[in-house]
Amino acid sequence: MDTSQTQHNFKDIAKDFLVYCQFGKDTPVAKSTLISYGRGIGLISKVIGNKAVEALDSNDIMLLRKSIIERKCTLSYLHKILSLLRAILRYCNEEREIEVLRPEKVKLPKKERREVEFYGVTQVEKIIAAIQTSTIHGIRLMAVVAGFLDSGMRISELLSLDRTSIDYDDGSAYIIGKGSKKRKVFFRPWSLGWMKRYLSQRTDTHPALFVIHHAGYELDRLAPDDVRKTMRRISKTIGITIRPHALRRTFATLLHGNGVDIRFLQALLGHSSVQITERYVGVDQIMLKEMVNTKMNYGHAETFTFNMGVVPWAKSHDKCVECGQTRRPHLARGYCDNCYMNARNHSTLNKPGVLDLQPALQGVG
Repeated sequence: MDTSQTQHNFKDIAKDFLVYCQFGKDTPVAKSTLISYGRGIGLISKVIGNKAVEALDSNDIMLLRKSIIERKCTLSYLHKILSLLRAILRYCNEEREIEVLRPEKVKLPKKERREVEFYGVTQVEKIIAAIQTSTIHGIRLMAVVAGFLDSGMRISELLSLDRTSIDYDDGSAYIIGKGSKKRKVFFRPWSLGWMKRYLSQRTDTHPALFVIHHAGYELDRLAPDDVRKTMRRISKTIGITIRPHALRRTFATLLHGNGVDIRFLQALLGHSSVQITERYVGVDQIMLKEMVNTKMNYGHAETFTFNMGVVPWAKSHDKCVECGQTRRPHLARGYCDNCYMNARNHSTLNKPGVLDLQPALQGVG
């Protein structure tokens, strides 16, 4: 590495990287992603200090990993921070032509494979029943929840809607989703009805579809944190953790379970690849049980039964009645595993001194 060249402070490079993400890429990253990047860069800067980006080495990576692990963060968060550092190093190499540590030298941990979080139909019914619709706040929350379940939108997408965004005749709206991609989303009469009811309760002229209704607060567009805070309150009363993204996954899981092709789901959810959509689709255990009970059939094989004759336990309970040895007992009571398997596999099952299995095997061919 040529140390005679001007060194670049990591913090300065990180700021340039954020500007590049917003204005230098073909597709600008989302605002929420920029905020997340900024927080991650702050954490990395605390560990490596004012070190030049050219001077970063494997020891700095180890210290960063150590710092995150000692904070008792999840492996998923560690993966996220190290991936961000990789992206910054790649930016240095490819966009700024700065000689730095190769990005692949930053080893990523294996991400935890978590089950997809979604709600079954009975859970959805419980969530809906817990929402009190006697106030405008409750009506607004019902419209928001129904909007999630009907359209599968992200929380930022749903809250970005204006009064004029929805075509009530067509039951649809055009939105700008993640990666500045435009797509069409659809609503059913259920969610449209709650949105109309909510708008009928409002006396303001704010263009946003969902707004804040707290005394003393300036009238403004409803924020994601406001929705999450309300959902946390209801979660405590019903014992179900309600999350906006889990409602989005519920939309995907229910459609997929009812036979909707994964590529149609990809278009509805606004994903860049089918692989991402596949990670959104959960498995409803109730549906699984029903499928096993209704779709599995082994025909005549199910008519055969294997009823092992009852053999009493040896009096000592710890010795095989056949060989007298103290061995691990088999389910065929009183016999050890060895004697049982000898009898089971013996060519002449009625040989004297060997467990007689012939009566139990009659009818099985």
